[in-house]
Amino acid sequence: MHPVVLHGSTAWDQERLPRDEFNERLQSIQEMMRQNEINGLIVYSDCRDYARLCYITNYIPKHSWAIVLIPVHGKPRLLAKVAGSRDIPSVSVLTWIDDIKPAQNITGEIELFVSEVAEDGQPVIGICGKAEMRHTVYTEIAAGCQGNSLQDMDIPFDQLLRHKRPREISVMREASGILNSVVEAMKEIQRRGGSVVTTAVEAERVARYLGAHDVRVLYSTNHGKTLEPFETLSDVRNDRLVSYVAVECLGYWVEAMVTLSQQASPIDLRAAELLQFLTQSLKPGAKVGDLVHQAEEMVQPYQLHPLLQNGFGHSIGLSIVEAPSLHASRSENKVEAGTVYSLHAGLTDNKDNNVLLSSMMLVTENGNEILWSSVGQ
Repeated sequence: MHPVVLHGSTAWDQERLPRDEFNERLQSIQEMMRQNEINGLIVYSDCRDYARLCYITNYIPKHSWAIVLIPVHGKPRLLAKVAGSRDIPSVSVLTWIDDIKPAQNITGEIELFVSEVAEDGQPVIGICGKAEMRHTVYTEIAAGCQGNSLQDMDIPFDQLLRHKRPREISVMREASGILNSVVEAMKEIQRRGGSVVTTAVEAERVARYLGAHDVRVLYSTNHGKTLEPFETLSDVRNDRLVSYVAVECLGYWVEAMVTLSQQASPIDLRAAELLQFLTQSLKPGAKVGDLVHQAEEMVQPYQLHPLLQNGFGHSIGLSIVEAPSLHASRSENKVEAGTVYSLHAGLTDNKDNNVLLSSMMLVTENGNEILWSSVGQ
């Protein structure tokens, strides 16, 4: 049992994400299964990373985990780790799936699923989320497969998640609007001379008031050297407010790195130039290695902020961090149309001058769309 609820309010908004949206997603998944000669797919997700599960079911586990069983033909079945059958109604209002059971006899449920998807000979079963799965859960799944090998399907499944569908983009635009209002509220608190903690509290209040289901806020009390979550009250006030905010709406995340100051310094201008370069260079077909190499050359005479050790950004959606990242280790990856990126520009002089900027960018074949940006706000 977790000591805290990892996720706040959840709902199935059937106006923005209707049943036919999930039917189309199911068809895409089943087509992917046919291309990989998979008879049945076992998808595991938990409250730490719910992306794959939410993509097909809309269900987000609050405390534990769930499994969705997807046949290559027919409708999926949801196994939710809840106390028992009495909790199934509370799960059913969050998903379009009709066949829902408590995850109590996993081995038996997998045996039934394997028998249902078997055609001629031994069925091929795919699995997603094996790396995140508890050992006991995997052992029960493997026992239910009765000797059938489990084929890892994380990469082809995540490819579907990375390319955003029109309704997904619409939700992320709405979330970006909430994010913009949050940053504007933070500016106002800073203008009035409020503390960094007061600014963080106001950021979460505004986000939830505007309908965000979840909010993550980090702030700095040491001029942007490090960021920390809210743990206690503080009267610390900085001339430069450096913060991080992430907002989740209907499962989809957007994020912002924010640096607010009364007057722009040289390091601020260089970070803005870096972010503008990333924004202009992120085009379909662009190689990540080339983009990262040119961005690194723009950092001088400063250094990358420690928070950028994982790269100049990443894809974002149902997970705050989706692959691929804009990092030298992913140099052969190419930017793809239909993806949403969070671009990061963070610099430090290893003293008291630190800056963190970012932008949310939808990549399309017909030109990119800025969903939110530190520059120009």
